[in-house]
Amino acid sequence: MKLKDDGSATVDKPPNHTVFNALSTGNLAPKSLLQRRQQAASNLQGVPQASTQIHNHFSLPDSFFGLLSNTLPGPTNTPAIVSNSQMLLLIAQPSGPKLTIADFCRNYSLSDSICARLTENGYSGTHTFSYIEVGDLKEMGFKGGEIAELKHAVATWASS
Repeated sequence: MKLKDDGSATVDKPPNHTVFNALSTGNLAPKSLLQRRQQAASNLQGVPQASTQIHNHFSLPDSFFGLLSNTLPGPTNTPAIVSNSQMLLLIAQPSGPKLTIADFCRNYSLSDSICARLTENGYSGTHTFSYIEVGDLKEMGFKGGEIAELKHAVATWASS
């Protein structure tokens, strides 16, 4: 349906179309929308107008607010304290089977130096992966390629 006039409608000037002039069958009001707006405008002539305010209303699904919480549902329900990209195991990833660091490194073909460095720094098993930050690995002396190998192994382990 195309509006007549220049096509613009405002709060003070409703659309100029017969659809807006007709009374609906359930409407007990004596005047159409256009007639009521015109009468209101004529009653306000000479009265100083207040500043125009714009009101925007948004409808959001109920599930939207669950996305803003600090925790994600999952097997560990770990608080999201650090940015997801800084973690060795991404927060949204499920955990794989519980293994010792030695078994993990052997199963995913990681070098002995990676295994030794993790063990030397007190990591005993795969249950600790969700708490390891990439910055921690750098502080332990991991090289970029070793971090990439470890991230790949952890991602493969988490999807198994």
